[in-house]
Amino acid sequence: MVWQRHLIHDAYLRAGRILNVGCGGCADLADSPSFIRDGNFTLLDMDGDALALATQRLRDARSLRTVERDVIRGVRDVIGEGPYDLVLCGGLFDYLPDRLISRLLRQFSAALSVGGCIAFTNISNQNPFRVWMENLANWHLIHRSEDQMASIVREAGIDPDRLTIERDASGLTLLCRIQG
Repeated sequence: MVWQRHLIHDAYLRAGRILNVGCGGCADLADSPSFIRDGNFTLLDMDGDALALATQRLRDARSLRTVERDVIRGVRDVIGEGPYDLVLCGGLFDYLPDRLISRLLRQFSAALSVGGCIAFTNISNQNPFRVWMENLANWHLIHRSEDQMASIVREAGIDPDRLTIERDASGLTLLCRIQG
């Protein structure tokens, strides 16, 4: 969440055009920081209740558009409204197959402003809690390695040299960033 918040703040400093795909309730901005007042947000999620919470949290934003649709149709609806300074997908790719992620990254890349970035996360394949998550909580995620993420980016037609991957403080989440 902290990483995403920093990315949103950096995008705000550039021009503030942010597309958040699979935004949920925008927990990364739960305290409605002052920098959102000048932000231009497009939020996409299939959960209307999550969008309602996000709208409440971002009520002070200069511009806020919400789109309640699935990711495939929703991205098609909003991608032409770019360019975006930041396209953010926190946690979404944990549930999507490689081919769909590549397709989305290709679309995001085409809608990115000069100097903008695409940022996304994915659970690491080195998750020691995977057995517990799947067997006790029935929570199935698609775990990936750094090499798999680079391969997905390459499949999207994006130079993997533009990709940087870090890990969050827990070491469980890959923090991926493609610089425009």
